[in-house]
Amino acid sequence: MLSLQQISSISFLTLLLLSHSTAPEFTWPHHKVDIVYDFINYLEEEVYSEQVYLYHLNTNRVVYKKNEQQRVPVASLTKIMTTLIAIEQLQEESLNKKMTVPEDIFPMIIDRNLSVAGYSPNEEVEAIDLLYGTMLPSGADASISLAIGLSGTEQEFIRPMNQKAEQLKMGNTHFSNVTGMDQDHHYSTVEDMAILLKYALNNPLFKDVFSSENYSTASTNLSNEGLSFQSRMFHLLEQQELNENIEFIGGKTGFTNQAGLCLASYVMINSSEEYLLITTGADGNTQTPPYHTNDAITIYNQLVY
Repeated sequence: MLSLQQISSISFLTLLLLSHSTAPEFTWPHHKVDIVYDFINYLEEEVYSEQVYLYHLNTNRVVYKKNEQQRVPVASLTKIMTTLIAIEQLQEESLNKKMTVPEDIFPMIIDRNLSVAGYSPNEEVEAIDLLYGTMLPSGADASISLAIGLSGTEQEFIRPMNQKAEQLKMGNTHFSNVTGMDQDHHYSTVEDMAILLKYALNNPLFKDVFSSENYSTASTNLSNEGLSFQSRMFHLLEQQELNENIEFIGGKTGFTNQAGLCLASYVMINSSEEYLLITTGADGNTQTPPYHTNDAITIYNQLVY
């Protein structure tokens, strides 16, 4: 028997499919309902992620959800909030402000085996480059340097992160660090992360950073050539077969041992339909197949008409 949340998903999907009656495979309403049931059953069987939240931006409706209010570690999806708060605190004229990468953050980064953008201790980096270093390569060196450069300490920077979560009514979210590393009292839900991403995409600079496939930084006191970053999500997608009717606009991957493989993605389907998808808890790691991007492709493929 289908759950209430699946019935809710079916109700919306039926309306969504009916709105595309010109598509030949959706000619008859009874056939569309059958397709919706198939959609739900297929996802239940084929998706690796334990928590899923699929949101249709055009109509502001939830298409599919699973364990959407379950509090879980969200790994580097945390950096969506880190980047947003940093952008909101930075004035446009200070995006080129130099911030020093503190030497004393590296022992913890190494000990916890956190991802890095590639900055060196005491490197003087423009704030805009730290934003991209936080989002694209998921650099803990970049995110912690931003936090300290703007607020003095990481803990002080976390305060507005939690205030923003409260403002957005993300009632099942609490942040304890800016990187997303596993830590007590650091959790969110796929529903809350969708609320956050929807809000953040209204900020033009955040959207630019989130949607970038590649980025090259300015020179620094320690590097004349700067660094080149590639989005981890886009890098993974290069190795996978994509439907030509699905355009990945932006995304953020994440992984920790407790969170599993996680992904927040923003796509355009059929040239006009915009979706957000948040998934967490896919069993795997950075050495396994990318089950988080596999799930995104599996889910989005079901929406092509």
